[in-house]
Amino acid sequence: MKVALVILAIILPGLSGQAAQVSQVPDGTKVENVRIEGNKRVPSDSIKYRIQTKPGGVLNMTVIRRDVKELYAQNLFDDIRVDAEDGKTGGVVIVFTIKEKPLIRSVDFPGANSITRSDILDKLKEKKISISQESPYDPAKVKQVETVLKSMLAEKGHQEAKVDFTPEDIPPNSVKLTFKIDEGPAIKIQKIKIQGNHVYS
Repeated sequence: MKVALVILAIILPGLSGQAAQVSQVPDGTKVENVRIEGNKRVPSDSIKYRIQTKPGGVLNMTVIRRDVKELYAQNLFDDIRVDAEDGKTGGVVIVFTIKEKPLIRSVDFPGANSITRSDILDKLKEKKISISQESPYDPAKVKQVETVLKSMLAEKGHQEAKVDFTPEDIPPNSVKLTFKIDEGPAIKIQKIKIQGNHVYS
């Protein structure tokens, strides 16, 4: 039976409210087993390898916090919850329930005429911004991509270019990214006038 009284929510710094809930179980309780739920792509063994809470050990809230922080650091999960169930021999079964980040299925840049797709991807790679196909979708990188696109277009004379980002969910757990570009008018230099020169022409 899963322990129902939840008294602690671990909010890790910088996780925007994402929480791992741990049931009311005292430190030192024997951990009979560790179970992973909710994962579809990431193997359970890979997740267990990353955490220090192990079957046969004892429950330690500090270690649980460390485990959750370590899993979030992999940038593969949107949410992680930790609960405890009654074990068969008086201990507990620790359950890590995770929600995986969706994978990027495709990335499109419609409206880009002054810069090629290859140019864009090369620049993103140079800036170490990964939005490649089959990589985890990270909304925080969207603004970075928009900034890079506007900078590239400005270099081509399109200082007033606009970028409209639209994500499209693709079941079961993927997303299509579209950065719609409106380059706007190209601003060209028509004349250069120098004032104040007396010695040089």
